[in-house]
Amino acid sequence: MSMYTHDSVLRRKIKQTIIITIFDSILNEQLRKLFNGFKSLAVYKAQLLIEKELIVIKLLLNISKQQALLTIDDLNRYLESYPIPCRL
Repeated sequence: MSMYTHDSVLRRKIKQTIIITIFDSILNEQLRKLFNGFKSLAVYKAQLLIEKELIVIKLLLNISKQQALLTIDDLNRYLESYPIPCRL
């Protein structure tokens, strides 16, 4: 710095400008990485959502396998509980 100027105030300003420029460059690079990461973050969230839906579907399939089959008599008993009686 001393080779550019002998003025201490000007040297201080030059040093501050250099530090701010370096900091700005580092910050911009980090922001660029962050914003480029949003694409992969969106894909990751979509994958999690799909996996969650698949888990729910598997659970529903397992529950339906564990349930006993309904007969016509079961359905008729259920329908008889309506205010207007119905039968199959």
